[in-house]
Amino acid sequence: IPKFHDKILGKKVKNLIKKDELILWKHLE
Repeated sequence: IPKFHDKILGKKVKNLIKKDELILWKHLE
């Protein structure tokens, strides 16, 4: 797997985690 492809996947994963965290925080509030 090319390093460039890994970077794109990593960014997508990080963005998904950020969205999930925001949703969790909204539910906690």
